[in-house]
Amino acid sequence: MSKSLTNQQAMRYNRHIVLPKVDLDGQEALLNANICIIGIGGLGTAAATNLCASGVGSLTLIDHDTVEATNLPRQTLFSEQDVGISKVEAAKARLTAINSDCDITVTAEPFSAPSSTQLSPALKQAIERADVVLDCTDNTDSRDLINLFCFKLNTPLVSGAAIRFEGQLFVAIPGESRCYACLRTLFESPDLSCVEAGIFSPVV
Repeated sequence: MSKSLTNQQAMRYNRHIVLPKVDLDGQEALLNANICIIGIGGLGTAAATNLCASGVGSLTLIDHDTVEATNLPRQTLFSEQDVGISKVEAAKARLTAINSDCDITVTAEPFSAPSSTQLSPALKQAIERADVVLDCTDNTDSRDLINLFCFKLNTPLVSGAAIRFEGQLFVAIPGESRCYACLRTLFESPDLSCVEAGIFSPVV
């Protein structure tokens, strides 16, 4: 059953609602949206922060890493006190403090599959339930796998990447556009990661 904005929420998101392209219907669409973010690094924390603050009703966060000190310049959801803690758990705590109306589910497991045709139940359910998946991972193996299952499960995919001073964004809408695998035929896997090549924090 769809949720309706409360009076308090309508006041909170007034600056959105007065925009003709958003209006009450758009803000209620956000309230009823379920967005899955895979990879809670620089891109993932930026996306999660803004989506949560903007009034998205449900977020699913997937990442198996813990917070490291080298993450802090660009992964702005985290603080020095979070070093050594699960990224998804630390992110959930901070996001809940930003917007307690947002329902946040976390999965602290790597996005991988035992075979090319099977995902763990938690990962499969996260993609099936999502209105859109945000791929914020940092390696092509994960990107290829996320694309494969979004394609199989007919889930829209937004894929972002950032390195050095550069960024890219790709959107795949099932039945309307090519998928990420089509784009991947145009380039090789990158030789360097952010660890080797660096990343300027504001790029994310």
